[in-house]
Amino acid sequence: MLLFAEVVAAASITSAAERLGLRKSTVSRRLAALEERLGIRLLERNTRRLRLTEAGREYHAHCARLVAEAREVNAAVSESRGTPQGTLRIATLSLLGELLTPVIAELLLHQPRLRVEVSLAQTHVDLIAEEYDLALRTGPLADSSLMARRLGRVRTGYYASPSYLSRHGTPRTPEALTAHECILLAESGTDEVWFFGEGRSARTVPVTGRLRVPSERAGQAAARAGLGIVRLAASLVADDVRSGLLVPVLAADTPPGLPIFAVYPSSRQLPLKVRAFLKLLSARGAALPWEEE
Repeated sequence: MLLFAEVVAAASITSAAERLGLRKSTVSRRLAALEERLGIRLLERNTRRLRLTEAGREYHAHCARLVAEAREVNAAVSESRGTPQGTLRIATLSLLGELLTPVIAELLLHQPRLRVEVSLAQTHVDLIAEEYDLALRTGPLADSSLMARRLGRVRTGYYASPSYLSRHGTPRTPEALTAHECILLAESGTDEVWFFGEGRSARTVPVTGRLRVPSERAGQAAARAGLGIVRLAASLVADDVRSGLLVPVLAADTPPGLPIFAVYPSSRQLPLKVRAFLKLLSARGAALPWEEE
C-alpha cells in the first residue's frame, strides 16, 4: 500500500522507485502483484503517463490515509527523541516557495537529519492523498478537516515600467485595464480576473494580455522590459519601485492584501518536523514576504 501510494504521489514508477530505494522492475512487479491479489486494475499505464482507474482512486484514498497515519506514528517516535527527521513535504505558491528558501536553508542547517521537498503548486493540493505535511495558502480558506495557522497578510499591487506607461498611458480606474496589455501568470484560468477595493466597494475586473509567464519573477522581468502591467507581491518589487524600474498603478484601488495560512492535516500530535518549521516561520516573520498582523 505504501508502494502504491508512492507511485501515485510521484506520478511515475521510476520516480517512486528512486524515492523508495528500489529498482524500477521491483516496483512494477509488486504493483502488478497487488493488482492481482485485489483482482482489480488500479492504474492505466503506458510509456508516457499513469492514470488511476475509478477503483484505483477509491483504493488510493484509503492507502494515503493509512500511510499518513503510519508516518504520524514514526514522527511520534522521533518526537520522543526530540530530533526532527525524515522528509518535510511542503506545497506552496511559487512566489512564496522562492522567498521561503532562506528559512528552509536555516532549518536544514540546524536539523541535519531532516530533508525538505517543496512543491510549487498553482492550485490547492490534497495534503493527505498527495502526502504533504504542510501547505501555505492565501485565504479565505474553504471549510475542511485541515488545521490552519494564520501567518499574516500578503499585499499585492499592480506595476508597470515607466516606458510602458509613457507609450500607453496610465490607467486611472481599474476598468481602464481592459484597454491595456496585462501580463498574466501561470496556467490559463488562474489570473484573468484582478481584484480591487474592499468591503462593499470590492470588485473584479477581467484582464487580457498577449504574454503569459510561469512565475512571478518572470512577470517582474517582463514588466521591467515594458511589456505590460503585472500583479505582484509588494515585497517582491519593493527595490524596483525604489529605483524607479517599476511604478505602482491604481494604488488607491489596490486591496489591502490576502491573509496567508499554514495548513496541515488534523492530528492529535503535530509531527516535530512541522512544529520546527512553523516555529522558525514565526521567528523569522519580519523577513518573510507577508506582513505580520
